[in-house]
Amino acid sequence: MNRKDPKGLCSQDIDYNWWDDDEVPEGDFSGVMYPGNCTDSPVWVSWANSMAPGSVSLNGSPYYPGGDDGADDADSTGVPGPAGNWLIIAQELWAAYQTDLTALEKPKCADLFGAKSGIDPYALLTDLFYGIGNRGSITIGDIPPSGPNLVTSANTTPGVSSNSQTGQTSNTAYILINDLAGVFVNGTASFPATAQNQAITLLHELGHAVWDIFGGGSSQIKPDHNKPGTSLDNTWKVKRKCF
Repeated sequence: MNRKDPKGLCSQDIDYNWWDDDEVPEGDFSGVMYPGNCTDSPVWVSWANSMAPGSVSLNGSPYYPGGDDGADDADSTGVPGPAGNWLIIAQELWAAYQTDLTALEKPKCADLFGAKSGIDPYALLTDLFYGIGNRGSITIGDIPPSGPNLVTSANTTPGVSSNSQTGQTSNTAYILINDLAGVFVNGTASFPATAQNQAITLLHELGHAVWDIFGGGSSQIKPDHNKPGTSLDNTWKVKRKCF
């Protein structure tokens, strides 16, 4: 199995020519759109009739091509918003994911995320990215500013999943990449929107996911909600150990 393509999607000949303005496929399905016949950044898309008409999703995060999701959609001037940024961010996210898989092969990087305790951060990142393994997901969506001059590039929310047949529950984590501002959109003077900073941000959030799923202290990336100093320290840990 190719660990960077665990579902073997690049071996499939899939043509999603329906991706055009308001056109959507019929029925329920999921798959990957590969521009350039698997040579360029892929975009994971899915469709379900239970979703709003005309919507597709990246691992379950609604996006409306040519429609209005109630947010500040982009226009020809490039105003931030899902309609203008979604495909670009999806490609940036794929590139960050690939970069991070390589980084996590370094023991000193993997140790930030509990590798010495038996946690496999490489596998966890893959599960989250593809939304498999009942671990959670990585999605793209709106994160409004939390205060003046404060920009959030991504956040991670803990959750609990339950098995309806066995009644067993498990911890989950949901990473949200901001499509309004932040490192996947336009960055800041101190943290510009570079490919490396995007990869650092994704690993930063993976550290929070490890903490949420495996328990407090399982990751060296500490909770930093409303703690800018801790957040900066977490980011520098990732940069020092992984890049």
